[in-house]
Amino acid sequence: MTEPSRTEQRVERHRRELAGLLTYFLLAVLVIGIIGIIVQTYSLAATIREQQKVTATTNERLIDCTTPSGECYKQGQKRTARAVSDIGKVAAYAAACADQAGRQGEAEVLECVLRRLAADKRHP
Repeated sequence: MTEPSRTEQRVERHRRELAGLLTYFLLAVLVIGIIGIIVQTYSLAATIREQQKVTATTNERLIDCTTPSGECYKQGQKRTARAVSDIGKVAAYAAACADQAGRQGEAEVLECVLRRLAADKRHP
């Protein structure tokens, strides 16, 4: 076998240097990519944690409004009872006003009902 010439040795050395530089470059790109993935993962985890807090608050409110022992549920029951009572009053007043002599039109019955409701508010 013959000894490589100096030119061949220099070419071989440059080839190895270039291969080494290319390896370091690819390794640097890989490390930067991994760091980017880690940063994105932490950012996503933080977003998920914030969303979980919002969801937990919403769930607590839903439970409070759908469980008979919840304050929201009790308030809803009171509002519903008042609304049903008010509807019953309006129906009763409308029937009473419509039965009064001399009341023929819808406008007169409505005016009578509104007058009675206003009187109820003044004297609960």
